[in-house]
Amino acid sequence: EFVHVTPDKIYINKLLRPAKAIKRSATDRYALVSELGKELCESKKFSTKIAVENRGNLPGKHPVLLFVKQANLTIGSPQKQLIAFRSVRLEAGERAHIDFVLNPCQHLSRANKDGLLVIEEGYYHLILEDKEYPINVVL
Repeated sequence: EFVHVTPDKIYINKLLRPAKAIKRSATDRYALVSELGKELCESKKFSTKIAVENRGNLPGKHPVLLFVKQANLTIGSPQKQLIAFRSVRLEAGERAHIDFVLNPCQHLSRANKDGLLVIEEGYYHLILEDKEYPINVVL
């Protein structure tokens, strides 16, 4: 389960000159990751804390798989994509917290039809098993 995700909105537009990096397709606004710069991408990192529990009677490993999907899929967008994973060893009945640090330029981007990495404006959902957590990207 998601314990904590910070933030629920990512404002990329506040640090950009719109004419330079914000692009517009017929239906969407997007930014080329290559034009955002490393500093901006690093400054927009955010953390996700996930609780994992072994409800069994024996110790074991538990794979923690974190996916992302866009709320409104566009042509060429993946249904969902694996963005982070970790294997956790837990004793019987043990509960642990796993932290993932996510970079929107890396974890919320996708390749467009020209092979360029883009971040599209709109809602994304972090997915952990059957739980979803929404994040809004504002350009």
